[in-house]
Amino acid sequence: MKINETIKTNIKQFFIEWELWAKLGGIGQEFEQVGLCSNLEYWVISNYSDTALEGVSRSHTPAMYRSTLHSLIREAGYECLAYPFDASSYDYFKSLDNDTLHLNPNRLGFVRDQIKCMV
Repeated sequence: MKINETIKTNIKQFFIEWELWAKLGGIGQEFEQVGLCSNLEYWVISNYSDTALEGVSRSHTPAMYRSTLHSLIREAGYECLAYPFDASSYDYFKSLDNDTLHLNPNRLGFVRDQIKCMV
């Protein structure tokens, strides 16, 4: 399996776990009330801290995952990578302060669409 395929397979698993966490109310220690990019990085570190992808330095792995996620976001038609699922940075930070990022319909829709279309 190529590195990119491995990363995409792992990101799909991340999406499945994150969606379940969101469905259960966004509580628990699996994820935090931050955006998908940060949660993905935390997830990669916690799941792959003792093992690196073949031939890939552990220190580069979270950045590679983030880059792949950014590509998926762009491919889905979101132009702004800073706050792609929110109308503005104000909306993002308001949801962040209210612990409701997991309720954002754009974020949820993106994750669900990715789960369906990722092989």
